[in-house]
Amino acid sequence: MPWSVAYLPQVSTGPQVGPIEAILWAGSALLGIAFVVGQRFVSPLSDSEGPIPILAPSEWDLWWPVVIGVLAATAVTAILVGVRGRWTTGLIHVTVALNLALAVPVLWLLGSGRALNPAFTDSLGPAVADLGWDMGATPGDALTAVLIVLVSVSLVWELASAAAQSHRVRLKKIDNEWKDENR
Repeated sequence: MPWSVAYLPQVSTGPQVGPIEAILWAGSALLGIAFVVGQRFVSPLSDSEGPIPILAPSEWDLWWPVVIGVLAATAVTAILVGVRGRWTTGLIHVTVALNLALAVPVLWLLGSGRALNPAFTDSLGPAVADLGWDMGATPGDALTAVLIVLVSVSLVWELASAAAQSHRVRLKKIDNEWKDENR
């Protein structure tokens, strides 16, 4: 019996996304929304007026609602990817756009000193004094620097992941086209 392309094993239709992965991804976006909203009412620091919000209250006019909207769109995208069960080029592009739409404003707000509530960062000094804080930077500046690094690393990680997914989708498409031509 002569060899045929039909003898090749069937390959999946693209990089698979399981329901657990999609649920965790959507859940993390929803936790982000819960943090942005909830930090106004629950905070590790408080004063005579109650909890001190972590995020700058002045940015509720525009930026925090934008962040909530992007996180909500991320949760919807996660559900779409989970329902579809695999990545597509379009979903990868949407994910990259959402990652940039979240990270770029947050990095800008952090870098310009507008992301964190000044009352919160000012209260960090006395809160960590008992820990023997003896660094050149204030605790608020250190927190800002750590957040900039975390957001930047997360963005690079997500963009690299999207590039890898895009490459896999492209390879699968080429593989399917080759098989169709040689059947």
